[in-house]
Amino acid sequence: MPTEKVNIGILSEYEDVLIGKRANFSSMYFSEKKNNNVALSLLDHVFRNMLEWSPKDVRDHITPELLSRLHLKRVVTSLDFPNELQKTKDLWYLAHLLYPENIDYNRTKYLLSIYSAVLSGKKSKFPKNFFGGSDAEFIVALCFNEAINKKCPNYSLKELYALFTDPVKADKFLTKAKLKQSYIYYYDSPFELLHESVPDSSLNNFFYEYTVFRKALEAKNLSDTVSPDHLKFYKADCGLLLSMKRRFIQAFNKTLTLQVNDPRLKSRT
Repeated sequence: MPTEKVNIGILSEYEDVLIGKRANFSSMYFSEKKNNNVALSLLDHVFRNMLEWSPKDVRDHITPELLSRLHLKRVVTSLDFPNELQKTKDLWYLAHLLYPENIDYNRTKYLLSIYSAVLSGKKSKFPKNFFGGSDAEFIVALCFNEAINKKCPNYSLKELYALFTDPVKADKFLTKAKLKQSYIYYYDSPFELLHESVPDSSLNNFFYEYTVFRKALEAKNLSDTVSPDHLKFYKADCGLLLSMKRRFIQAFNKTLTLQVNDPRLKSRT
């Protein structure tokens, strides 16, 4: 239920809007997102007291046409919707905002259903701003893990590291997974995307740092991209890293048997 009772002022204005005494609401009520509770309290009053609807009625029967007839479009526009939902099409979400204890919204399940629909071709593209917003990295990682579960269900962590440190193979994977254009805004490389999606461990972190370091050393134009002081440091440490390589690989082969669909994968909620 809304967190506050309907505001007497907004209720009076709404009645005036309904009978045509005023064209719209005062800007003081719906000009800022901080007034979500005011909007929800008015919607609850209309649906529950005027229409005598249940939460399921709101979910199943609300339409853009009805909102227009009830002069509530501006009220709905002032509300916060998740990026994956559109205020003009996904009006059922109002029922969850109003009555979360009655109408559940499993966001992870919904996001994955959209992703699966795009992968299968049922949807031609992702909704606008699907990979936008403050939690965009979570959505990219969520879809990435789903792609791995579908395309590489039996890969060990070692095999996944090998796949995503290969530029050609990683690019091919992300292209087929329809994530190539999205991950680049939030991650420096496919390998970083993978690393951020696997369980924390000192061995994983060491392998990540070692791989980044090795890539820098292998770069063709290393002297052009790294300062002389850093280059000197890299060369000095190179011998140390190489001496650690055999011990590291032995430990890596022995301990990294975690499968990608293991429940210990990071949860980004």
